Amino acid sequence: MPTSTGRPAAASGGPLVSDQELDTALLGYAPRERTRRESRSAAGAVTISWDDGEAACWTNLWPLLRDDYPDQRHTFAVHTDGIDAAGRLTTAQIQTLHAAGHEIACHSKTHANIKDEDAATRLVEYATSKTTLETVVGDAVTTFVYPYGNTGRSTTTDKELLGRYDRVVNAGMTWAGIPLRDRRDIYLIPRSAVWTSATHDHVMELIRRAARQPVILNLYAHRPGGTSEDMSVAELAEGLALIDSLGLPVLNLRDAYPGGSWLVNPSAETGDLTGWTTVESGASNTAAAVTDTPTENYAGTKAFELVCGGDTDYIYLRQTIPCVEGDAVTFSGQARASLTSGSGGCYLRLTFTDTYQTQAGSTYYSSAITGATYSQSTVAATAPALTRYMNVDLIVLNKTATAYFDHLDVRLTRDGVLG
Repeated sequence: MPTSTGRPAAASGGPLVSDQELDTALLGYAPRERTRRESRSAAGAVTISWDDGEAACWTNLWPLLRDDYPDQRHTFAVHTDGIDAAGRLTTAQIQTLHAAGHEIACHSKTHANIKDEDAATRLVEYATSKTTLETVVGDAVTTFVYPYGNTGRSTTTDKELLGRYDRVVNAGMTWAGIPLRDRRDIYLIPRSAVWTSATHDHVMELIRRAARQPVILNLYAHRPGGTSEDMSVAELAEGLALIDSLGLPVLNLRDAYPGGSWLVNPSAETGDLTGWTTVESGASNTAAAVTDTPTENYAGTKAFELVCGGDTDYIYLRQTIPCVEGDAVTFSGQARASLTSGSGGCYLRLTFTDTYQTQAGSTYYSSAITGATYSQSTVAATAPALTRYMNVDLIVLNKTATAYFDHLDVRLTRDGVLG
């Protein structure tokens, strides 16, 4: 007869029947067994990335992912000179990991400290290596992981990587839990929690914390089951089991952080004005995406060209982006101009609007763009009350001029100025 909880008791006083047996007794048939992910929920998520393409990832980690945790998705950061080298992942192994849904990220060509290299070497380290790795996996490679973490990057390299990759990953930060709501604006992703035998107990506590908070916990390591600088195979198994038991999804960095630009077609690389609306006054104005040479080491071969044909005319390209009141945002880009006459100028411009698309607050302009060679132009503002959207404009106003805009970027000011 049923117990006080309504669950049928097992025969001969044995253990209670399983959930599957209970469902069969109540429904008359056995429904599909729920997967572990379907039967639980968790507050946060975890990313686990593995640097350097170590062979131990194949021998000690891959069997666990393949056989015990097929729903987990890890990121493997590979420097291309290491592929097929002794102690490193082979081409075939990388292709197998990719085919199983794991992310293959670029970790440079030679694992150099990129910020210390000259411009030509930097380009090889993060551009040529990207092409090589995409040939190996037969797919786009959209994540770059800095060799040497936070000590291997600079403002220059951050800017040069924008447009080549949707997200850039570093180490050396103080906390690895990223609030879920902040994923929209993170381009440079911090990874502070390196998983080794020395940090294992701490990592286990961070995992438990991620199950109680709406954060993404970013973990990274090198050789599972390797030296004393890494976790043991037993510690690896314990960690993966804890993550699974708490119902925490393990996402690769690509899926955890969609990344990319807030703007559609931010550097004219579609070869047209996709994403932008043209507004003009004047008979001799034109707007186009044209072939152009960008700032050294910046991605792409195109730029936006705006021609304003009269001193009292204007032309601008606009995108409208969702925005939240109180957000401090910066619109930046590379720009240059050829000026003829008129009292106006060439600018980047920001305006904010409410839910009815009525302007809220002031209009904000960058400094006038006057140089014949590319330089960075920026305009920053804080969204006023009632803001729901912001308009970003490339504008030539009351000026007979031709202006060029490239490598455009919009982000929260706290996340840096990259355009």
